[in-house]
Amino acid sequence: MRYKMPYQVMKYTLSSSGKVPDFLYTGPYQIQGNASPSGLPSPQDWYLTGIAKDGAVGDFEVFATKQDLEDYLSVVGADWYIFTYEYNPIETDPETWDVGKYPFDPIVEANQIWANMEALNAN
Repeated sequence: MRYKMPYQVMKYTLSSSGKVPDFLYTGPYQIQGNASPSGLPSPQDWYLTGIAKDGAVGDFEVFATKQDLEDYLSVVGADWYIFTYEYNPIETDPETWDVGKYPFDPIVEANQIWANMEALNAN
């Protein structure tokens, strides 16, 4: 009998050859991004956040709880911003450069990522 293994939110790096790892889920509800320095040499010099495939095995760190993910994003994203299509410093005057630039909200991001993982596990 095959038991369903859950999808998991994880932190990972690219492979040593710079490729996206096979354990990364890339279907509907996928998430990719939220990069932070890993301290490793290029091309593995960034940690990325994603969802591991159902039953995945590999070199990644799982976030056990949504709070763990939120805590991580709060630290690494402390000086991040979200940019919308309103933001275009090339076509606007300098005094309007901050239009469409919003502080990153780790709670909103963690909730969205966790909801995507839960939606996958509900199927």
